[in-house]
This record gives sequence, structure tokens and C-alpha cells, in this order.
Amino acid sequence: MPTLVPRTWIAGVPRGYGNNRVAAEWLQAIEHALSAYRNASVAHPEHARYNVAFEFHIDPTSARYGAKPKPFRIHGPDVDNLVKQTLDGLAQTRSKGLPPGLRIVTDDKAVHRVIASKVIVSGDDRMGAWVKIRFVDGADGPDDEIGDVA
Repeated sequence: MPTLVPRTWIAGVPRGYGNNRVAAEWLQAIEHALSAYRNASVAHPEHARYNVAFEFHIDPTSARYGAKPKPFRIHGPDVDNLVKQTLDGLAQTRSKGLPPGLRIVTDDKAVHRVIASKVIVSGDDRMGAWVKIRFVDGADGPDDEIGDVA
């Protein structure tokens, strides 16, 4: 499986869903870090498939996440919401008022495998995410590995 985006750091505050302002901040961070891969999907066939790995570094005590964490919030945002918002940045967002997405992958529906994890860090300057995207062209056999992002 060819690597489409090698392990790359996105500096910023990983976000799930929320208001457009905070969602836009994370989508802009994705755009800044991965702009070299913008529109990479145009070179792929319509039936292209992708495998994606994310490692989100979050500080749940950060004021940038809003109110002080309650006992159930000590783990930070839901990893599935972080994945969804980040995939939108890699593909194409359809919400007005948000960055349009990079179209690195043809559509988030074309993502066949996601591996995602959260790492708790201390300090806003250590927050962000590692991302790695592999293109599954069908010639490489089963799409059972994409490699570690760590």
C-alpha cells in the first residue's frame, strides 16, 4: 500500500464537533499542516480506498476545551468525534462557514480503515495529532495494516 501522507504532525487543539468557530480552528490547523497534499485525490480512481491512522495528543485540563473537566471529562473529547472532524478536514466539509477541506481523500466514505488513539499530554503547546494516510489500490493484497503512527 503506497503511503499518501507520511506520518505528519498537526499542531493545534484537536476538536470534535462544536460551534463553527472552534471547529474551524482545528480544520485550519489541518489545512496548514497538510496543504502540500491538497487535492491529492484527483489522481486517484473513483473506487479508491484509504486507510488512516490518527494519534491525538490532548490536554483535557486545557481551558481551550471550555469548562474545567468534571470526573467524566478527564479523558478529553470522544475519540470518535475527533476522528470525524479530522476526516472532514482530509476530505471535504459541507458546512457553510467552515474551511472546505483538503480533498486529500476523495470522500470520507472512501476510508475503509481507521486506527485512532488519544494520548494525554500536559500543556496547550503539546496538543495536536499525528496523521498517516495509506492509499489502498487493490494490488497490494488485503488492507490489513497501515503501520503505526507513533
